[in-house]
Formats: sequence, C-alpha cells, structure tokens
Amino acid sequence: MELIKATIEDFHTIELAWDNPIPFTGVHVPGYTITKIWPVDSSLKVHKLEVHEELELGKIIKILWNDEEIIATYGKIINTEEFDKKFFYEGPLGVEHKEDLTIFRLWAPTAKEVNLQLYPDENPNTPVAQIYPMTRNKKGVWALSFTGNTEGIVYDYSLTFPDGSMHISYDPYAKACIINGRRSVVLFSETINPKFLKYQNIENDLDHDSEVLMLHCHIKTITTDESSGVHERLRGKYLGLIEPGTVNSNGDSTGFDYIIKYKPSHLRLMPIADFGSVDEKNPKNYSFGDDPININIPEGSYSSNPYDPLTRIIETKKMIDGIHQKKIKVILDMMYSRVYNQSQHALELCVPGYFFRTKKDGKLTNEIATERNMAKRYILDSVKYWFKEYHIDGICFKDIDVIDIQTMKKIREIADEIDPNIIIMGEMSETKVELSEDKRASLVNASKLFGVNFINSSLKNWLNDYPSFDSADSQKLMNNMLGEFYNSENINMITPDQIVQEMVVSNKPKVVKNEKDWLNFVSSMYFLSQGAISLGILDSMMKSHSKDDLLVINWEDYKKNSESQNYLQSLIKFRFKHPIFALEHYADIRQKQHQISLEDGVIAYSLKDKEETYTIVINTTLENRNISLPTGTYQVLIDQGKIYDYPHMIDLRDDFHIASLNVTLLCRR
Repeated sequence: MELIKATIEDFHTIELAWDNPIPFTGVHVPGYTITKIWPVDSSLKVHKLEVHEELELGKIIKILWNDEEIIATYGKIINTEEFDKKFFYEGPLGVEHKEDLTIFRLWAPTAKEVNLQLYPDENPNTPVAQIYPMTRNKKGVWALSFTGNTEGIVYDYSLTFPDGSMHISYDPYAKACIINGRRSVVLFSETINPKFLKYQNIENDLDHDSEVLMLHCHIKTITTDESSGVHERLRGKYLGLIEPGTVNSNGDSTGFDYIIKYKPSHLRLMPIADFGSVDEKNPKNYSFGDDPININIPEGSYSSNPYDPLTRIIETKKMIDGIHQKKIKVILDMMYSRVYNQSQHALELCVPGYFFRTKKDGKLTNEIATERNMAKRYILDSVKYWFKEYHIDGICFKDIDVIDIQTMKKIREIADEIDPNIIIMGEMSETKVELSEDKRASLVNASKLFGVNFINSSLKNWLNDYPSFDSADSQKLMNNMLGEFYNSENINMITPDQIVQEMVVSNKPKVVKNEKDWLNFVSSMYFLSQGAISLGILDSMMKSHSKDDLLVINWEDYKKNSESQNYLQSLIKFRFKHPIFALEHYADIRQKQHQISLEDGVIAYSLKDKEETYTIVINTTLENRNISLPTGTYQVLIDQGKIYDYPHMIDLRDDFHIASLNVTLLCRR
C-alpha cells in the first residue's frame, strides 16, 4: 500500500491519493495542525485533510504517512479566486531601468527558488556565465537589482519548485530578445527610441469607424517575390514593405506604392509579434504569426539582422513611421489568446497551470485564462506597450472570443486614454472555446462591448454558398448590407461601427459563366454595405486565395483582372463621397431605409439622404429580372460593373429591368 499523490486544493486543504483503499490514519503534515480528515468517495482511496494554518506556497510541504514521505504539489489552488486575489501584483514587472539602477522582476509565486542567469553574448548556445539568486516578496515577485551599465545583458531565469522540478525560462515581459526568442535582452528606452522618427502620431479625416477602409496584408506575401521590385536585401522584411518606387517588369506599381494607390485609411498587418513556427536563422517557411513566443517583441525573421536584438525593434518603428508618413494608420493583428508550444512558453514555465484554462478533466488547454488577474494584466500591459512604444493605431484580436468581456472592456479603456480613435476589433475563433459563452468577448455579446468591432464573415459565407440559398436568405442578406449579421439571430450590435465587412473574393461558382460579372457583383455588395471595410491585398487584385498565393504574390500577373480592379477602386472613391453607405447609428439606418422587394431572388431597398433617395437593387439570380419601383426619373449611378461619373438618367413608368447577377444603384430627388 502506497501514498501516491498529494495535491494542494486551497490554502487549507490537501487531497491525498493511495493505490489501495485505506482507513485514513497516521498522516502528519509537519508545521501544520490537521483539523479534519474525510474520504472523497466510497472507494476510500482518496481523502482530504484540512489544516488550521494557511499553507505557505513556494515552500516545501511534506506529507508523512507511516514510513513514507511525499511532497505536496499544486492542484486546484492555482485556479482559485483566493490564489488570484492573494498574489495579484500591480507593480512593475520585467526589467525596469532608472538612472544607474536596473531591476529585474519576475512573478512566480509557486516557485521555491528563482535565479537570474546572465550570458556573455547573444549566441543561443553560449553557456551561463553568472547566476544570481533573487529575493521573493509576499506577492510572489522575485527581484534583483544591479547598478552600473546593464544595457545589452542577455538573461533568463531558472526556477525551482517545491516538488524538485526545475524550469529555464525567458522573461515573459521581455522587450528585446536574441535570435529565436528563448533568451531575453536588456535594452534601454533611449536606445529603442531613435530621434529620426517623425510621424509617430497622425490624424485622418474620419468621423467614425464605419468610414474605415483597411487594407490587410502579410509582410512576406507582399514583398518576397522578385517580381515585387523590392530590393533583394529587403524582400520579406519590415523595410521592404515601405520601399518606395517599386514596380514589376511592366512598370506597374507594386508593394507599398500599390497600397497607397487604394488610399486606405488603415493598413492592417498580419501578426508581427515574435512567433515560434519560423526559424529566424533560416526563415524559409511561411507563418501566419498566430503562434507568439514574445508578445512584446517584433518578429526577427522580418528583420534585416535577426541576430541583433535592436535591429528588429528599430526597423519595425521605421516601417510604422513610413506608413504614417503617407497618412495611413496601422492596425496590427495580435494573438493574445493562444501561444506557441504552450508547455515551453514562459507563462507556463514560470507559473505552471495558472495562465491557461483547464478542461473538465483537468488537462490544460492552449487558451490564455484572461479572467485571471495576472493573465488579464499580462495582456493589458502588452496592449498599452504596443500603443505607446510603437504608436500603432489599432489592434485586431485573433480569436477574440477566447478573451473575456471584462478584459476587452479594459482594453477599450486603455485605448481611450491614449487616443479614442484607436481601433479595437476582433476575429472569432474557429475552434471550441472553454470559457462560458456569457463571458466571451464575442459577437453574441457585442452589445456589452461598446467601441469593440467584429469582423463579419456573413457575406463571405453567403457568397461561398452561392447559389445554395432560399428565400429567407434574401432578408438576411439585406439585413447584412444594412449593418446586421446574416448568420445570427441573437446578435445585438450597439452601432454599425462595430461591424467590419471583410471582403473575400471566393472562386467563381461553376454556375456563373463570366468571371468579371462575379467579381463586380462581389465588390458591389461589399462596398454598398454598412460598416467598416477590410480588404485583403489579394482580394484587391480580384484573386481568389490559393496556398501559393498566400506564400507570395507574383506581381507580374496581378493585373489579370484589371477591369474589375479598376471598378473596385472606383467603388472605393464612390463610397468615400457618399457617407450614406457608412452611417454611424442604427437610428439613422432605420430612419433612412425602406424595403421595396425581396421576391424572386431580387432585393431592393432605398436609403433617403436629405433630398436624395438612393435605391439599391440586387439581382442574385442568373437570369434577368423585372421589378416594380416607384415611378419617376432616376439617375443611374452604378450598373453592371460601371460607375457613371456623368448624368445617366432613366424614366420609370413600367417595371425596372435588371441584368442577372448584378447590383444597380439609382438616385432620385
């Protein structure tokens, strides 16, 4: 008979497990007074004991039984509110530098011992040079101070836990790191803030978020191919993204000049926070960047010198400054919900079991437990750092529904304190989320999250299913274009500002004969919809997404669908000139809109703006249709992939004839 396990459940309770049923006797916990013992179930293999004194975490707690001795490990206590409250710490973490003093701080309340390890250089294989023991405070923060010049020091932490296990971890609050991110580096604020940056804060003329047009791109996708015209040394790099004057062999603008041509209000970049799936020594493979290691440090594979900790920081700031110079704001996609290699991530290495949610069976998930105080703080501190240090203008949270509502509200508050025009938006996850639905920062709870916007995939789903839809879909489609979501009945948005219509060009359905008709139909639907617009670079080229395209853009053939690209650019200009298609409040939409028809695959509704009434007619079918509209004289603004920049008038006395798969916009006074 053997005592096989002892786990601490809360500050006064330990659960003990034997390999066989026993009558519970003969147990001692040195230094503590046992007040109560009881079996967990009828098997008599598992018992709980209660002690009078508070169990002291970070110290070895022994359980003695007969001639056996076992050290208690951490169980459910890590996830209790009591633990969260007791060890919540609001002071500085990471490296703090002031004048001649540098202080290292690490939150690790369950560790028995923490040492700071210093290395002589930035080579990831160099052995430790010096080891210094750190001192723990009552909040579980380990600290150590140095005087003198510490800039450039390479460091990590060794942590020993009461059960004898030992972890080596980089600093989860690090602001700089060596190549591939597994050791941290000290860099001072003066060093990472060069004086030549001139465009850190910019303004634009937008009144509200519905007027936003963001272009969405990946640094490697847009600059890697030789056809981009980007200098060979800068391909796939931060500075390659802003290289001016790049052209393909035909003299057509590529890269940043191509982006500028669309005059977006914002450039939305796929994740650039240091991620783990690409070897920075040999960055040949492609990653979406949704696998962060160091959330406060730019990715090294996009740097011209990933071996130098400073280069990636300066080049990221130069890139953002260069984008700002063209009066374009910057939104970063960020993954705060999950990490790369969760068991080897600093959060798990420093406080095992705390930062990640558990399933019902007790197994850890790769979901940051944002509802816990220090996990919430980790995200809030990072968000504030990116806003203040890198002067970004917005964040798109990947898997936003993994984050809890209260954390997301705090993020919005932080943004408002810095600049109320900062964009906070999110993209829903496609996997199961352990957090209960009523607590998620999700579409269902959008009405609780004023100032938080959500990517709408409804129109994309509708187009992907084409032509598999029924009559009820016509109502949903019209609702979607008027600022509501197509695939959910229970979503209560606060304002149309919360909607980001993400335009995705899907493959032409087999039933559609003419590709140009399809592309123009797709563009018209998006740019006459309420809400902000997010337009991918590939989508701006009217290209459906293939695996090869995601890896690299071949700029030689990007004008294959030039007519549809020109139409899209005309739509963008048209939308900017007609704010009726980017309204700020639902009250405005309800007051201005009027439903005309939802019959036989034809959708028709109007929007009244002062003395003008705009009528949108959408023929979703593959056949020409007739529809009854109010009689009168109309000006045709848009029809069959053409925007009329001169008066094109029609008199309606009979039914209006609309071509198949077409969006027509009419106006009358």
